[in-house]
Amino acid sequence: MDSKVILNKNFYKTIFFFTLVFSFVVTKKIYASENLHYLSSYYGSLLAGQIAKYNNENKIASKYYRFANQKNPKNSDILELSLMSSLLSGDIKLALEDLEKYDNNLSTENSKISQLLKFIKYIKNENYKKALNLLNQNEEIIITTKVQPIIKAWLADSFSKAKSEIDQFEYKSDGLVMSDIYFIHLALINNFYKDKAKCY
Repeated sequence: MDSKVILNKNFYKTIFFFTLVFSFVVTKKIYASENLHYLSSYYGSLLAGQIAKYNNENKIASKYYRFANQKNPKNSDILELSLMSSLLSGDIKLALEDLEKYDNNLSTENSKISQLLKFIKYIKNENYKKALNLLNQNEEIIITTKVQPIIKAWLADSFSKAKSEIDQFEYKSDGLVMSDIYFIHLALINNFYKDKAKCY
């Protein structure tokens, strides 16, 4: 092979490597600063959000994804990243506000994260019947099937319905911890419905 070709290939590899390193260093500085001054670049915010997400810094990721979402409100993927980051950071109120503000297309409206937030909203508003209906009718909601019977039991409007739901909780094959979870919730539900004898 021609030595010039080899030199050219090595040159481009070197340039690519240094460009990659430079981009990473700049992005780390943007991310580490946590300064609104750096929220001026759409793509920079996406990149900084990804790094924050990778480092489990959900509050910081939320800030960058929300900025990117404001710049591109029709992108449902960015909205979902923003909603999930806000939710994981514990800021449910912010996630619900953004859902109301940007939830204007079918793909987002029916997404798993949107359905979960709507479920949470029903619970917060004490609209337990709607919450239970959503949980029963929607398989896309991000709640593991393992704990759904317990959640449904607490959303039920009578002890018989609650008992019927919690009895669907499979604990016998999963050891002592799951058994404890079952019996603790069963006791709490009995106590809630004033059946003290069964509770104890």
